[in-house]
Amino acid sequence: MNNNQGQTEPGLWPAKATIDMSFRTPRLARIAAFALRPELADSPSDRTTANLVFKGGTKIHLVVSAKDTSALRAALNSYLRWVSAIVKAVSTLETSLDLDSLPDSVRTKRN
Repeated sequence: MNNNQGQTEPGLWPAKATIDMSFRTPRLARIAAFALRPELADSPSDRTTANLVFKGGTKIHLVVSAKDTSALRAALNSYLRWVSAIVKAVSTLETSLDLDSLPDSVRTKRN
């Protein structure tokens, strides 16, 4: 229930965070953006929403909005852990996987 001070529920204040991430290569940024899409489509909580924009080059812009700061913290932890796992997985596989064999949607620049 909203009141005139912007609270969503008594004692809970909406919160929002914006994170701009830079990756070491454009390819890694595209892979990370592609891999995060399923997580964005199915938010970890009904108290949060997230939007990701691949800015081109090595940049990804992530905005997470939540009904309260606890939900925001939990969502940010989830998204940042997923990004960390993606980067580690790609780094591990770079030498043994032909990344050019990935689907066009990963290799093609998206805005």
